[in-house]
Amino acid sequence: MKYTSDSFKAIKDGAQVEGRLIEDCGSAAKVFAQRLANRHGKRRAAIVNPDSYGASSAGYWVTILAPGGVVDDTQYMVVTVED
Repeated sequence: MKYTSDSFKAIKDGAQVEGRLIEDCGSAAKVFAQRLANRHGKRRAAIVNPDSYGASSAGYWVTILAPGGVVDDTQYMVVTVED
């Protein structure tokens, strides 16, 4: 199984990525959200809030924070499970 989101490289289930064990859509979403934050700048942080769940995908609102806690951007992200 692998997890995909937008234009990011897929993540395999059970992989260790950026210090996180990928076990489900939520753990994959955290990695994808941080990659999204890194596109805005290296010192950005991402907060992931679940929105919807389905059999093969889940939706999340991602808030990207600039240094000092200022909201830089908010985006909707879908993580899809593929076999």
